[in-house]
Amino acid sequence: MIRSKLLAADPANPGGMVAIAAPEERVSRYIETLGLEELVAIAVYNGSDSLVVSGQLKAVDKLLVAVKRDGLRATKLNVDQGST
Repeated sequence: MIRSKLLAADPANPGGMVAIAAPEERVSRYIETLGLEELVAIAVYNGSDSLVVSGQLKAVDKLLVAVKRDGLRATKLNVDQGST
């Protein structure tokens, strides 16, 4: 239910997705530390150290900057959905 809400397109509130090469626990800590719990969610688990986060575009961008700053591999995905 949360995932479908996060993936619903809303032109007034654009969304995005980012693939991050890190375990769920580490990404969850970033989300909590940055105060993004209501703005993003882990949407896809590709493996134990590979997942995708979806949510409001500005929040996704903030997460991307933080994880890259700390040396994690992360890629913003080219999508037009993922908003809250």
